[in-house]
Amino acid sequence: MNGIRHLKIKKFNFLGKSFNFKCDNLGGIIEKNFVSDSLFPFESSMNFIEAMPTNFTGRFFSYKDLYLFQNHKNNYFYLKDKSNIDYELTLTTWIRYNISYSLSKRFINIHAALVEYKGKKYIFVGESKSGKTSIAYLFHKKGARVYTDEYVLMNENEVSFIPRPLFVNSRWDKKEASFYSNIIGEKVFKIDSIKKMEVLDNNVEIFFLCKRKRLRTEAFLNSIHNFGFYSKDYFKRGFYLWDLYEKKSDVFVWKKIGELKDFVDGF
Repeated sequence: MNGIRHLKIKKFNFLGKSFNFKCDNLGGIIEKNFVSDSLFPFESSMNFIEAMPTNFTGRFFSYKDLYLFQNHKNNYFYLKDKSNIDYELTLTTWIRYNISYSLSKRFINIHAALVEYKGKKYIFVGESKSGKTSIAYLFHKKGARVYTDEYVLMNENEVSFIPRPLFVNSRWDKKEASFYSNIIGEKVFKIDSIKKMEVLDNNVEIFFLCKRKRLRTEAFLNSIHNFGFYSKDYFKRGFYLWDLYEKKSDVFVWKKIGELKDFVDGF
């Protein structure tokens, strides 16, 4: 591995697990996006190393000149080019996925936004393009506490989240300084949200978001982060989410942007 002896080690604790980042040029991105929580780590989890591995067994991903090597224990990343917002978004999304995977035995990992407004917590579950980020932004404008718009972690007694900044379509506010993201595929502006993970009580109200159509089975399953499709564990998680849907949630179907605004204004 090239230059690994010169890498700076940054240690983070997330929900009782420890994560070690050995970084060179990209350490600033890690510190900007993640904050260690105050829970004592009882289990060592993952290493993220900024280097090109010489021998590696696992999965390989790339986006232009950013290379990602993943095996859920020692993960490597390397950027040949100068960093920009799309490289940062790709790298941090990949890191969040791996953190989510490491916690998947304790939590069900759901595509959802989590906000707290007037002392109540709300979860908005949905597949991609279902309106999670827009709803999180609309709550943000009302003064709500926004935890995440993508990774909500749940079990029978707890709710948690993996923080992520909001990348909001510029149509919501043309006065905001915006930029075009090739990854997102549209012009957006960024809003920083909470960076520290924490465990919350599960006294939440849940909504399933659907754009244009009723809640389909495919859309329902797409709202679960897939860490092993067709495994027993995956279907167990699916049944748990279905139980939530039947017992303690509502479905909101929308077609036009104005309907999202009216929906949030109703809280």
